[in-house]
Amino acid sequence: DDREILVRAEALALANGEPGSARRFARRLRDLGGADEAMLGRLVDLDLAAGDLAGALQTAERLVSLLPAVPRFRRLVARVADWAGRPGLGLPHWMWLARRGDGLGLAQALRLAHALEDDAAVAELLTQKARREPRAPAALEELASALERLGSPDQAVAMLEDAARGPAGATAWEQLAAFHERRRELPAAIAVRTEMARRRGPSLPGSVQLAKLAWASGRSE
Repeated sequence: DDREILVRAEALALANGEPGSARRFARRLRDLGGADEAMLGRLVDLDLAAGDLAGALQTAERLVSLLPAVPRFRRLVARVADWAGRPGLGLPHWMWLARRGDGLGLAQALRLAHALEDDAAVAELLTQKARREPRAPAALEELASALERLGSPDQAVAMLEDAARGPAGATAWEQLAAFHERRRELPAAIAVRTEMARRRGPSLPGSVQLAKLAWASGRSE
């Protein structure tokens, strides 16, 4: 049948050192829906060698549709999409990897989500990062900002309050107070800083900040 003929033709072309011909036969087989995992993988390599990033991306996506649960194929699509200048196509695959604990997937997904200004993706990824790195203050602050941009300030407050009960407690309390202050939610900011003073004991910087907040809110101490 046509598939068997194309398989043999592709193999013969490779054996004879004719990558261009092998590529044409493999593409025809791909388009007929008869290419297997091995042939699709070879075709990606042939397309990349020929500088055909669009073709390589199309074939890599076919691999993922054939075997969606294989991480290396997800990684392949994401990388080729990046090389081809199609980061929006790569982001879902990096996120798929990140959701399964892939550290590189998380880092790459965050890079692309920021570049694409996809706040929903940023929030999801930073939530994962905050869970993996509970002591990382930058992740908490960035996540709170992303949630705020998404119109979910209450969710940002809940996240920081939850973090305040964990290993990043001191940092989370400070960020929670700063979050309320930035939003001019002065009674909430005063309440948080008062609780901080109760937990840690009084300090000169803390007392000064409380006095400033009390004055700004029209109160006197």
